[in-house]
Amino acid sequence: FESKLDEGGILIYNSSLIEEYENENAYPVPANDIALELSNPRVANMVMLGAYLKLKPIFTLEEIYPVLKDFLGESKQNLLEIDFEAIKRGFQLFEVA
Repeated sequence: FESKLDEGGILIYNSSLIEEYENENAYPVPANDIALELSNPRVANMVMLGAYLKLKPIFTLEEIYPVLKDFLGESKQNLLEIDFEAIKRGFQLFEVA
């Protein structure tokens, strides 16, 4: 996907599945490993979302929670806390200047 990046774009890859990738715009995220630490392998995508939101700060964590709650709706509120924790874990992976 590197060839599809816009100038200044970022490439986030699942380092649980892909060995180190050398590119200044590539960021490793051990999404599967973190999801397993959270005892739910299905939240790897939320870990990736959290990493993206840290690297491209279009929303704060405080703004994400109510949006996630609304997105999940009443029928999936049982997923709210684990999804948000996964987002936080991805968010905490990187320091952004």
